[in-house]
Amino acid sequence: MYRIALLLVGCSLVGCASIDTTRGAPSDRDPVQQYRAPYQQVVRATRDSLPALGFHIRQDQELGDIEHVMIAERSAHGSSWGELVRVTLLDKGGKVEARVFTEPRFLSNFSADWDLSPDLFWQIDQELRQQGALAAGEARNDALMNRMSP
Repeated sequence: MYRIALLLVGCSLVGCASIDTTRGAPSDRDPVQQYRAPYQQVVRATRDSLPALGFHIRQDQELGDIEHVMIAERSAHGSSWGELVRVTLLDKGGKVEARVFTEPRFLSNFSADWDLSPDLFWQIDQELRQQGALAAGEARNDALMNRMSP
């Protein structure tokens, strides 16, 4: 009985994804989206988007002046055992390229979301729109206050 339990535990651990394997995965096949927004604004929108999708940001790292990498994880939910996601943002001068890599926590987890990029790209777009609306609203408020001052 002990051997069977040990075998089951061992099989469930085979193919476990970790932050290190997610960080080191090749990015040449990652889904890509381009944003015409300032680099720091896309970084902020991505930071806000991951928790909105149920992810906890585990690493948030600036790699030089033009690259930012975030790695986040989502715990088990529904019938899934959880996922890890890596978002790489590259400043391309006038636009920002976002690449998303997703991997399930366990390779045997067939119910995991294998590609979270459509949801994440949509959420980043929503955050950017909201930031733009807030910035426009703040500028409008500043202009009104300037008119009202003597």
